[in-house]
Amino acid sequence: TTKYQDDYLQVSLHQLQAEYLRLRAEVHEATEDGLRDRERLQLRYDVFVSRVDLLGGTSAQRLMAGRTALQDTVARTQAFVARADRLLGPAPSEALTADALRTVDAELALLDAAIQALALEASHIVAAQAAEREAAVNNYNRVAIALTVLLTLTTFGFALLAIRQLRRLDERRRALEQLTTELRQAQRDAEAASRAKS
Repeated sequence: TTKYQDDYLQVSLHQLQAEYLRLRAEVHEATEDGLRDRERLQLRYDVFVSRVDLLGGTSAQRLMAGRTALQDTVARTQAFVARADRLLGPAPSEALTADALRTVDAELALLDAAIQALALEASHIVAAQAAEREAAVNNYNRVAIALTVLLTLTTFGFALLAIRQLRRLDERRRALEQLTTELRQAQRDAEAASRAKS
């Protein structure tokens, strides 16, 4: 299930990148047209924040363990959300003016390369895990085939031993029958000789 969670996380990171691009387009449009549709901007921001929240989960932390560039991207993205929450969060503390939107737009632009790198690196990590998984399955298949061949050879060997044993038993039975026949004939001959003497 861990690998499955990592695959799901990769999808989430690509969704984060998509939502980032949608939010950036929405913020840019809002700065151009004077924020005519605040609800649409708010929705885009809320969806983006929900994707960012996934980066704090254990799956994401495990995936990014030891990768400082990824951790830096997460920290920068979370810092952006903390600043933008003053304008677009659940309890905004500042007015959403044209200047504030331009600041948000500029800060989003600074995240562009980092978010792309995050999604790309996650793809590489999960691809490496998929290759590792495939190698493990191939190894398992090789072991299973080897065991099947060994079992087949062992069964064949036991079959040969059983056939050989049956042949020996058959030869002994024939030898005993031959000996019995010879003994009966010898007994008849001895009885005939005894009768002839008397």
